[in-house]
Amino acid sequence: MPHLRVIGGTKKGARLRTPSGLGTRPLLGRIKEALFSILDPLIGSCEFLDLFAGSGSVGIEALSRGAAACTFVEQDAACVRIIKENLRTLELHNQSSVMRAYVQSALRRLDKAARQFDLIFIGPPYGQNLAHQTLIQLARLCVVAPDGVVIAQIGRRETLDKCYGDLLMFRAKTYGDTTLRFYRRHHNQPCS
Repeated sequence: MPHLRVIGGTKKGARLRTPSGLGTRPLLGRIKEALFSILDPLIGSCEFLDLFAGSGSVGIEALSRGAAACTFVEQDAACVRIIKENLRTLELHNQSSVMRAYVQSALRRLDKAARQFDLIFIGPPYGQNLAHQTLIQLARLCVVAPDGVVIAQIGRRETLDKCYGDLLMFRAKTYGDTTLRFYRRHHNQPCS
């Protein structure tokens, strides 16, 4: 079974189990380091949502770096078992919830429960237009907190719009075959 490591915070250096052969795409260490150096000022005591969570490595990194809580959404049963095992091993299960669901239905349930998140990470399989579809849905729901930030991980050749409703892109970074797009919720600033 392959392993990743937590690269910062209170759990730095801890090994994470990852699924093998399931088409998951763990965020490489150097990209994760770059992502969290950008997010670092926003992490403290935030509510984090990890969509298409895979092994949970991004949400676990957020918890290690001071997020108050993280909700993990993953549809694959084997991945969900690994997320729960990683959370138990690192003693982060009390700050976490894991939803086994398709992202679209999970977002509807979270919206209905009036849950809001300061930081949302979208890490879907590449080439299926899932980040675009998820951003459209997030723009229609109230899951993103006011001034919340959404980060979408896509393939370098994929494209996303510059805005989705009041979610406006403010940064994009490409690392090899991976691009990270950063959106912030801005009320009273409709897309033109």
